[in-house]
Amino acid sequence: MNRVIKLNLLMYLVLAVVNLVFFLKLKITLQLITQSETLRTVKFQIFSILLEGYNNYRLINLIPLVIVIGILMNIYFLIKTKSTE
Repeated sequence: MNRVIKLNLLMYLVLAVVNLVFFLKLKITLQLITQSETLRTVKFQIFSILLEGYNNYRLINLIPLVIVIGILMNIYFLIKTKSTE
């Protein structure tokens, strides 16, 4: 059972790191926008934020899948440990 908990925590840690990286990139990009001088650069930065947000939204949609996989792994290992007793 310890192994399952470690795997679940690892999956959640990976998702948290991905979201943290996206948040930091967004914050840095917003700082660049406030410091930039030309409108063309601002438009490009906003477009890149929207693109990053779309990619991150797809990753956020994976969270329920990760939860379901975690639950199925828990059930599998629970059945496996009961069958070996």
